Amino acid sequence: MMKSSCIERLTKLGPSSLTDDELALVAFDQPCNCTQAERNALVQGSRLGVPTQVSFERWASLLAWHHLKLRWLGQDVSRQALTHPGQVKEYLQHRLGGLGQEQVLALFLDSSLHLVECRVLSIGTINEARVYPRELVRGVIESGATSVILAHNHPSGQLRASASDIALTDRLTQVLKGLDVELVDHFVVTAQGICSIKAQNKAA
Repeated sequence: MMKSSCIERLTKLGPSSLTDDELALVAFDQPCNCTQAERNALVQGSRLGVPTQVSFERWASLLAWHHLKLRWLGQDVSRQALTHPGQVKEYLQHRLGGLGQEQVLALFLDSSLHLVECRVLSIGTINEARVYPRELVRGVIESGATSVILAHNHPSGQLRASASDIALTDRLTQVLKGLDVELVDHFVVTAQGICSIKAQNKAA
């Protein structure tokens, strides 16, 4: 496996043309046979979990790039009106897709659908993160938002919303209606893609 040929395919055909080991070869100069826990550590930035196969300098370089890209994506999202779900997909994918714990994120929008604030509402376990309506209400009041986009990740990779996800969405929709605030959508995010709970309900 030659790094130069991997780089050539990456630039010409995109990352989907490379295997995990080939992507790791480009990033680290060597294949990275990490355990799931070590992969989570790479994504989440836990220094204590740096994989033994990767030097700290390489790991720090990748981590710095990951967070710089998140900042750039966040800045791009802030500059434009979020009139279409596709405009936030890449940001949510990079922000939530690789996390090993469930996390609930709220995007608070103004009347022009520009992002006012992005706030983590809850951090949970590998398969559950609770959202308290009062935290969402507090965010709306403090940001002055007139609409909200919610998103949470499924570390299991299950892309479809669960029954509890749908029930939570319905509950929070009613809470926000009482504040004259619209819940634009609630997304389920995995490393492989994003599912709109609103679209899933329409298709059901």
